[in-house]
Amino acid sequence: GELLIDRDGFANLDRETQMRVFSAALQWVAHDPYRPRAAALEDVIDRALSGAGSTLHGCEITVEAAVIRIFREHAAITGLVGASDGKTDWDGRWRLSAPGGSALKVQALGMLGWRQVPEPPPDAPPARAAYSLPALFFGSRLVACPALGFGSSVKVDFRPRAASFAASLESH
Repeated sequence: GELLIDRDGFANLDRETQMRVFSAALQWVAHDPYRPRAAALEDVIDRALSGAGSTLHGCEITVEAAVIRIFREHAAITGLVGASDGKTDWDGRWRLSAPGGSALKVQALGMLGWRQVPEPPPDAPPARAAYSLPALFFGSRLVACPALGFGSSVKVDFRPRAASFAASLESH
């Protein structure tokens, strides 16, 4: 659900390519068919290249030493709750099926869920990015967050509905 862009490689691209790549990345992460406005996009790119994070298009952009990280902005999906019936999309990108019937709900991991993960794996995204990961809850109790390897005893099938980012970039 997140994209990592090589910071140095991105900085070496011409501006037109930067605009196309960044726009496609934001559209893919936010599952939005529309491009962000050019002026706002240029501002976010300039901020990222100077090392500053920002938000745009329902996404958050953070800058690390080697990568620009683009992930779903938690505020954009706070309160979004979906069913675990395998037929319902959550955030336009995820469909899941899990045992437990209608008592289990899909929502963003959030701070509440993050605190219930005993030990995030070493390759877990930073907490801020993890907050927007899809997770399975029973009430306020975290049952599973497959992206963090939590809840392995629960059979959860998360399937991104959109094509891979590389495939979506080819179409832009």
